[in-house]
Amino acid sequence: MAPGKVAFAVLVALLTRTATARAGDPAAADALFKEALALLDEGKWSEACPKFKASFDFDPSVSTLINLARCSEHDGKLATAWGQLAEAQRLNLDAPAGPRRSQLEAHIKKLSDALSTRLPRVRLVLAGAAPQAEVAMARDGVALPASALGQALPLDPGEHVVSVAAPGYVTAETRFTITEGQSLDVTLELKQATSEVGPRPMPPPEVQPVPEPPRPMVEAGPSGQSIAGIAVIGVGGASLVIGGVLGGLAGAKASEISAGCEQQGYTCPTAEETALANEASDSGGAFLTGSIVSLSAGAALVATGVIVWATSPKHATATAFSPWVGTRRAGGGVLLRW
Repeated sequence: MAPGKVAFAVLVALLTRTATARAGDPAAADALFKEALALLDEGKWSEACPKFKASFDFDPSVSTLINLARCSEHDGKLATAWGQLAEAQRLNLDAPAGPRRSQLEAHIKKLSDALSTRLPRVRLVLAGAAPQAEVAMARDGVALPASALGQALPLDPGEHVVSVAAPGYVTAETRFTITEGQSLDVTLELKQATSEVGPRPMPPPEVQPVPEPPRPMVEAGPSGQSIAGIAVIGVGGASLVIGGVLGGLAGAKASEISAGCEQQGYTCPTAEETALANEASDSGGAFLTGSIVSLSAGAALVATGVIVWATSPKHATATAFSPWVGTRRAGGGVLLRW
C-alpha cells in the first residue's frame, strides 16, 4: 500500500465513526437535519452541530456527514473534519450510481483538497532495536497501528501526546504541540529494560556505645576515729615520756639521800642533815609517785589509742597489711602486742 493511502486509512480508522447497522429513523433524522440547516443559516453553530450529530445517529447519510465536517472545521479540528470527509466519500461510493452520487463526490473532493493544504502533519520515528511488529503505539490515548510509523499523519492543531512500548523495553512518551500547516518529526526512543538490581545500600554502621572512662580511685583520707586513735596514742606516749622523766628525778633524789645520810635505818647524824634527807625523801617520793601515775596513764592511753585506730574504717584502697592488737600476761604485768 502506498504511503499516502496508509496515512489515509489510519486517519479514517482513528478520527471517524464508520456507519454501522442501526435501527434507523429516517423521519426523525430528516427533521433534525432541516432544523440544523436553519440554525446554521443563522450562524448558530453551537446549536446546529449537535442536531447534525443526532440526525446522523438516526440515519447515517453523506450530506449529514459533510455538514459535521463543516462543524469540525469551524471548531479548528482540521484533521477531524478531513477524516469525516473521507468517511463521507466512502459512504457515497456505496450509494447507487447516478448524478447525485457524482455531485457529492465532486463536492467532497473540493472540500478535502482545500483542507489538505492546511492540515498539520506529524511523522513518528522509532529509535531502538525493537521489532516493529511488537511495537504498541498510542496518540492521545488512542491506539495506533504499527504501520503508522514513518507516515505523515494529519493531526488537529494543538498539544498531543504519543507513546510507544515493546516487550523488554521501557515505555517512551513524548509531548508536543503542532500548529496549522506544520509538518513535524517526533522521535520515540526505546531503551531496553534491565532487571539488574543496583548494589544494595550498605546498612548504617552499628553505633557502639562509647565506654565511660574509668573513674580514678581517690584514696579517702583517714577517718575521724583513726585520727582520734593516733591522737590518744600520742598523748599516751607523752605520758610515758613524762613518767620516765619523773622516774629519773626520783632516782636522783634517792642518790642525794644516800650521799647525805648513813645507811643505818635511814637516819642522819645531825638535825640539818636529817631535814635535808627528809626533804629529798619527800621530793623523791613525789617524783616516784608522779612517774608511776604517768607511766600507768601513758600505757593505758597508748593501748586505748591503738585499739581505736585499729578498729577505725579502712582507706578506699585496702592493703594486705592489717594491724593486730592483743595482750598477754608476762611475769607480773601485761604485755601489749601490735
